[in-house]
Amino acid sequence: MTNNDHTTQPTQNCIPAAACDWFVCHGSRTHLQSTCASRVAASSLSERASLTSSTSSAVNSATVHGFHSVLPAANPLVTHTCLLGDGCTFPLEGTTTSIYSHLLHHGLNCKHRDRVPCPWPECSKEMRWGNVARHILECHLHVRLQCMHCGKTYTSEGLGAHRKVCIAVSILAYLTRTTVNSSLTSR
Repeated sequence: MTNNDHTTQPTQNCIPAAACDWFVCHGSRTHLQSTCASRVAASSLSERASLTSSTSSAVNSATVHGFHSVLPAANPLVTHTCLLGDGCTFPLEGTTTSIYSHLLHHGLNCKHRDRVPCPWPECSKEMRWGNVARHILECHLHVRLQCMHCGKTYTSEGLGAHRKVCIAVSILAYLTRTTVNSSLTSR
């Protein structure tokens, strides 16, 4: 491998992934995962929209190499409109994997614990990179999760609180049915 345009070691202040696709050139995610709070905050919509086609291969590779869905998909077949770049036509599915892949397509990728501003237009909330996809799904795309016990839909935080009550109610109902059925059969 020649070393004309790139350094062999990732730098602390990475250039956008679209300009130097380290993952494709060198087979390493390290370059794409450098500290990037300033890159997320500073990148303009026009920069995000002017990505090269080589980034799409990095998107496909990155989803294989470590991204995973934190939340179960509400309905991954439903696609949403991306507001990160003018004329972006790539589908946004209702999964964290799809969101992280899509953000990578726009040249945005950080370490899991990096604190970054939300990349969504007109949102200035700061959070850890590991929470960005969930935040976009819940706050900007309004994706909700369904309780497997009762079928009602909630945000992930709301579902966590609801699940404690719903499971307790389900267990209580099961125990009541079991007790009633066993008392009827013992007569």
